Amino acid sequence: VFLAVITGLLSTNMFYNLNATEITIETVTEVVYKPYLQREDMIPGERP
Repeated sequence: VFLAVITGLLSTNMFYNLNATEITIETVTEVVYKPYLQREDMIPGERP
């Protein structure tokens, strides 16, 4: 029983960690990648 509880806790924890990692990646993408894309749009010489 004890092992089953530990295994259950670990798998739940892993699930939450994966979820948190996904959210973190999304946040980083929002914060870092989008402004980077906007900056790329404003590169001189790209405009007609």
